[in-house]
Amino acid sequence: MKPRIFQEQQRFTQWWLWLIIAMVILIPLYKPFMTLLNGGALVGSPLDVGFWIGFVVAIGVVLLFRFLKLETAIDEHGISFQFHPFQKQPRRISWSELQSVRTRKYNPILEYGGWGFKSGISGGAYNVKGNRGIQLQLKSGKKLLIGTQKPKEAQEIIDKYFKS
Repeated sequence: MKPRIFQEQQRFTQWWLWLIIAMVILIPLYKPFMTLLNGGALVGSPLDVGFWIGFVVAIGVVLLFRFLKLETAIDEHGISFQFHPFQKQPRRISWSELQSVRTRKYNPILEYGGWGFKSGISGGAYNVKGNRGIQLQLKSGKKLLIGTQKPKEAQEIIDKYFKS
């Protein structure tokens, strides 16, 4: 028996992204760390304020990327998605609001300027990784793409419920 709903949860888990975040954190902390390692003190030094501001910002960036996630669900009522922690409630788009819907391959950089919540030449996008998505064309004329790592499973459920 085939499933009647599609659910997916995605996070920023790309190794290269976490490498960039680590470099952004570690490079500014190198000089204060070497000062401490060589017996110096940060308190009262010119590094004191800069070090703590950098440390707090770094922890904030790590926590933000740790808690960012995109949840998508497709069922008999339509498509819903929520980009945590920015959306408090899922946004639901009913089948009756859609002119067309399909999964497709896309270019995140060229079409939307990268990953996250983006607006580009192809409309709006919610994506966290990869280059596959669920393309929505609303009857209002707006376009929206929701990234997915499971395009075949999503398309099966779309085909089950969406009648163009």
